[in-house]
Amino acid sequence: MASGQDDTQHLLAEGQAALMIAESLLLVRLEAGVVGKDRLIESIETVIAAKRSMMIDGNAPEVAAVAVGLLSSIANSLTAVGDASEPSPSSLPRSRRRRA
Repeated sequence: MASGQDDTQHLLAEGQAALMIAESLLLVRLEAGVVGKDRLIESIETVIAAKRSMMIDGNAPEVAAVAVGLLSSIANSLTAVGDASEPSPSSLPRSRRRRA
């Protein structure tokens, strides 16, 4: 039988894995030109505002503060990615690729 500490470690690992997958998928979508950088960052800033509101309302303020830090880190990561307004040729359907 797993102890409480083992359960907590497992839950923390699941959360960490989920966050890493989510950030990776955001980066893939950005780099593929599926969604614009400004739109992604704006959506994360909306979540940050909601978490800050939770801090003020007293709804698990310590957890919300950590979440704000993690979300800010992801927003900064996306900001640092080069502009993806033009999809890369490999992400375009074959009929839209430039011919050399």
